[in-house]
Amino acid sequence: MTIRCDEIPDRASDWIDAEGRRRDRLALALHLAICSDCRGYVRGLKQTRRLVAAALRRPVDPALHQRLGLSPAEDEEPRP
Repeated sequence: MTIRCDEIPDRASDWIDAEGRRRDRLALALHLAICSDCRGYVRGLKQTRRLVAAALRRPVDPALHQRLGLSPAEDEEPRP
């Protein structure tokens, strides 16, 4: 099984999370080994996920809520 570049966006999250069938992960690993563009895409997705996770851990400034016309309860769910 070979993987094409246009399949990477649909498969990258499974790769990062080490999910999916072993055979599919191996095919993706082989593709990433030879394709620098797709390695860059996966690297960027990992970085985006890290940044979003870090942002979600920070409390939101009440002034931002006010500027957006929101109350804190409207946009925040309890955090673990």
